[in-house]
Amino acid sequence: DKELISKEKAEKYYREYQENYIDDKKTVDSLSEAFGDKDILILAPGKSLNDNKDKIASLADSAVTVAVNFCGGVIKPDFVFSSNMRRFAKMIDKTENAKTIITSNIKEASGDYVVNFSSYSSNKPEIIDNSALMLMKLLMAAGVKKVFVAGMDGYSAVNTTDYFDENLDYDFSSEAELRNELISSEIKEISKHMKVEFVTPTSYDI
Repeated sequence: DKELISKEKAEKYYREYQENYIDDKKTVDSLSEAFGDKDILILAPGKSLNDNKDKIASLADSAVTVAVNFCGGVIKPDFVFSSNMRRFAKMIDKTENAKTIITSNIKEASGDYVVNFSSYSSNKPEIIDNSALMLMKLLMAAGVKKVFVAGMDGYSAVNTTDYFDENLDYDFSSEAELRNELISSEIKEISKHMKVEFVTPTSYDI
């Protein structure tokens, strides 16, 4: 009921619903041990993955690979990360040998590692549960020193698919500029604590 529920109230209720608090210290310690001192390759599901397959495959040989909200395409990742139940539901039983990392807001499924949603979410409502950003913050908390990023292309103001797989698509064209600006700002902040190198083209100002 729009007369009773403002945009601000809706955002407040959404955040409260998502914040299913858990103590994830032991989980983060386990991930830190699993990652070791290796570089991490983040695979986000942007279109640029299709045009840079050889470069990405070469990096995957020497890094721990973590796919975000999809099963990695032609690359078989070591881990799959998701903070989105709808996306994660599409991956269940399809991740092969990859370990799954999910956030605590995903209450209807289980993962190999479960981390606390609110520890890694953004305080900006428009990007509160952006999975790639949440993964970067988790990696930083786990002591990772350097990440390579592929397929994190940014959002387009034109209503065309931004994803290498159209089944993953959501239409964010109306707020693309704002989302790109907010995500760019958070990446810059993360970069003060962990080296972030994009290996595919991106719309983010980094």
